[in-house]
Amino acid sequence: ARKRGRRAAGPSAVVSADANGGLMPIEYERKIILKDAGRLREALLAAGLRPMAFEQFYLNDHARFRRVRADDGTVRYLFTYKQAIGGKLLELENEISGEDYGLAREGAISSLRKERFVLEGEDGNRWEVDFILDSDGGIRFGLAEVELEEWAPWAIPVALEPYVDVVVPHGDNALFSNVGLADAAYASDVVRLYRETIGSNPSGEGSESGLRGARRIVIGIR
Repeated sequence: ARKRGRRAAGPSAVVSADANGGLMPIEYERKIILKDAGRLREALLAAGLRPMAFEQFYLNDHARFRRVRADDGTVRYLFTYKQAIGGKLLELENEISGEDYGLAREGAISSLRKERFVLEGEDGNRWEVDFILDSDGGIRFGLAEVELEEWAPWAIPVALEPYVDVVVPHGDNALFSNVGLADAAYASDVVRLYRETIGSNPSGEGSESGLRGARRIVIGIR
């Protein structure tokens, strides 16, 4: 079993605990909305990277189940529970059996499929590049994410630079969580409206008033 407690000290902060319960450094998530996702996927494949295939679904806003197939064909089934408590995000994750996964699938309220490439940046940071898929297998959109130690320097990998649409500010990460993006209509609208609101400033560091406006528009979709 693996246990992690996440998001202390702000909505983008992550506090982890290892398998023995020892605390690890505070981390921060940075997310990037990607453009030309199909072309980026082809470039990653041409560079020799191979994706993992994810199928995941939710029983509610807190309970997530995942089937993960690695590029060597190995399959794992995972259960994750997430809940915000006292300004922190508790995350518990365990490996489960395929039978339990199948049973839980019968109660799913939403689901999504995606491919994930893992890319190491020039600074050594590990980036996860996700392509969320439509029901017909086409790419709905792409999202890249990195977790950093508190205040650690970071840079967008050279391979991703031509495909950056918007660097999401720390406080807006929750708008692009998978539990929301599992809804195709929400995913389409949130990305479009967010681009319209701060897309003219792809650094993601626009005015606070502008970001509050983006949040109000986006939350109104749900």
